[in-house]
Amino acid sequence: MENLNDKITELEKQIEEKENNLPIAQDNTAPVSFNDLQNKFLHKQVEDGKTLNEIATDFTKARVTNDLINDDSAEGEAFRKDLANVQKDTIKESFKSDKTKAKTTTIDEKKKQAEAFYNSVRPVLEFDFSNLVHKKANNEPKQYSDRSYGIPLMIGMLIFLTVPYFIVSIILSLFNGINAVLEEINTFGKIAKYIVLSIVVIALGIGIVYCGLCGIEALFGVHIIH
Repeated sequence: MENLNDKITELEKQIEEKENNLPIAQDNTAPVSFNDLQNKFLHKQVEDGKTLNEIATDFTKARVTNDLINDDSAEGEAFRKDLANVQKDTIKESFKSDKTKAKTTTIDEKKKQAEAFYNSVRPVLEFDFSNLVHKKANNEPKQYSDRSYGIPLMIGMLIFLTVPYFIVSIILSLFNGINAVLEEINTFGKIAKYIVLSIVVIALGIGIVYCGLCGIEALFGVHIIH
């Protein structure tokens, strides 16, 4: 009987020890204090491998901040008001910075639009006939950053330069066409070359004479051909 009682007593002790070792349930409804957050933050710093000097500095700052927040004296109240004014200035500067960033973004977008427009009409603006002359440029072609035209200025230049550019382009295209024909004729045999050149010269002569007569008729009002 005594053995049975001893066993029961031993079991009760084991149960009591297990109950004592069970984790205590945390009350999530309790308000979180600044000190609790501070302790958790410091533990996190230790886990992150911060140095003792860094942890001590952060701890001192946190402690001073906590004391100032909880200080109900006139000095603490004045300090908090001073911090509030500083925070107001910080917020104002933040809004100013956002406004500046927005303006910068707008300027960048306008610059991109102007650059795209410049690239589309660059030959006219620069009166560049390199695609028709086939002359190797000594320097690299200029970029928009080297010119920095505004869109209104480019439009104004296009009004005056477009027609002359088209005229010169047409003339150069005709010369290129004639040059291509002559280069092709140059590949012919000797007899065929003379025949084709004769035909070309005669056709050009007839064209020149015809244009001259038409000009005389228009200038003097006479009728020579028509």
